[in-house]
This record gives sequence, structure tokens and C-alpha cells, in this order.
Amino acid sequence: TNNSTNIMGHEGRKWQPSPRRVPGVCRAVSVSIAKEHTVLLIAQERPEIPTSGNTLEDLAARTVAEHVDLFNIIPITITAERLHSKMLQQFCRDFIRLNLEAVLTLGRKSDFDVYLREQLLDRSLSLDRDAAIHPLVLDILMAEREAKN
Repeated sequence: TNNSTNIMGHEGRKWQPSPRRVPGVCRAVSVSIAKEHTVLLIAQERPEIPTSGNTLEDLAARTVAEHVDLFNIIPITITAERLHSKMLQQFCRDFIRLNLEAVLTLGRKSDFDVYLREQLLDRSLSLDRDAAIHPLVLDILMAEREAKN
């Protein structure tokens, strides 16, 4: 990266004599470098997929959980909430908890907006500090709710 923009190999700079942290890179486990490009392999932690239950819903939830990654976790969480799939909701919460920094870095803002709006509109959501909602999300939801009133 260069010192001013933290971008690798740009602005006439082809060689970096010492490694530097690149914002937005989380859990890089491998790197491949060419003359003009760099490719990173990013790791994720995966919670155990529950094996209890043999209903069609449980089988579908397990299949979806097998395909969750850092890029699709928020849309899958939204779908799990809409379908009231308890097993998939728990898996998604565990996945996000284990990979929070990477999810926040790699997730699309539009997906986060949809998720927060749906949580805000959910009348069963209790906005108190003792709820099982992360305090940051709680603060955002409270601010949006106050802005609408």
C-alpha cells in the first residue's frame, strides 16, 4: 500500500518494501501477488450446523446453512427472519458473532439497511437494553425510530 491511500500498487508505486495493514482485509490466510494485482484468500469461522430435526424445514435450513458465506449472510439472515426459521436464525446469529468484523466490512450497505428497517418495523421487537440485540444495533434502531416520530 502507499502511505496516503492504503491501496496496493497504485499511483505509480509498484513495490512496497514493508507490509502494511490494508483497511477492509479481514482474516487473510493466503496471498498471491503478481506484477500488477494481488489476490487474498479470506477465511471465515463457521458455527456447527444443528443436526436435530428431520422436517423438510430443518433439512432446507441445514442446506442453506451449508452455503452461507461472508457475502450472503445478511440476505440469508433476512430470509430466515421472514420465514421464522429458528434453526437458521440461530445459525446466522452465531455466524455473524464469529465473523462480525468481516461481515461488517464485506456486507452490502443496502442489505444492512433492509435488515435494520425490518427490525425497526417489527412490532414485537422490544427496544430495551436487556434484549438480545447488540447495543450498537439498538442505538441505530432507537435513532431511526426517534427520527420518524
